Amino acid sequence: MPKFSPDELLGLSFLRETDTGERFRAKITEKILDRDTQDHQAIKFLISIGDGELEEIISYNELSDIVEKQHQAEEDGELDTWAYESILDHEGPLHPGMPQYKGSAYNVLIEWANGSKTWEPINLIGKTDKFTLAAYAKEHDLLDTPGWKFIQSTARHEKRLKRMVNQARRALHNNAIRYKFRVQIPRTVKEAYALDAANGDTKWADAIKTELLQLNEYKTFIVHGVGKPLLPGCKMI
Repeated sequence: MPKFSPDELLGLSFLRETDTGERFRAKITEKILDRDTQDHQAIKFLISIGDGELEEIISYNELSDIVEKQHQAEEDGELDTWAYESILDHEGPLHPGMPQYKGSAYNVLIEWANGSKTWEPINLIGKTDKFTLAAYAKEHDLLDTPGWKFIQSTARHEKRLKRMVNQARRALHNNAIRYKFRVQIPRTVKEAYALDAANGDTKWADAIKTELLQLNEYKTFIVHGVGKPLLPGCKMI
């Protein structure tokens, strides 16, 4: 029997391998029901692959099996996080109304640590890792190209750039998007609420509320008042 109920699969992310052996990030977006039967064998799911340019319909049993295997690989530490390894290519100039447009005049093809590849706008990559982007722009003679000039000052000093690229990559790996049981884990409260908004539910907000209520219930912290000396064994927070 499948390990997941149909409703549990909706919204999960996983890796989808193509016929060419490439792996792309995929998200389960929609459940398709056969009205003539209640048999789970008849349930199919629509998945969005990569940047959403590709879609695929996959059976419930097959999808459940894929997610279960990756779930197990994640628990065994065999599945890496969504830290990115390198910038492979770029496309542009792009304009609003074009299918590839994501808010920037150019997109770059990112290869993630888990083997997947996605096109991301350079303004987003510039905010998260401007040094790697600057190194790519310098290597491909893009620094004087409209849309890339914002990265010129970063690429000016080669020795410093190489050092900062290494530092940025270490920071990126530490701050990479992480998944647990195929669910994205927020790094901040703000991000938790943003994930709720994106998923159309209040699961993270509910978890935060439960955590705060339990802190009070178990009397985790004691308020002594402002300006009063600390009691033995107490620590200021």
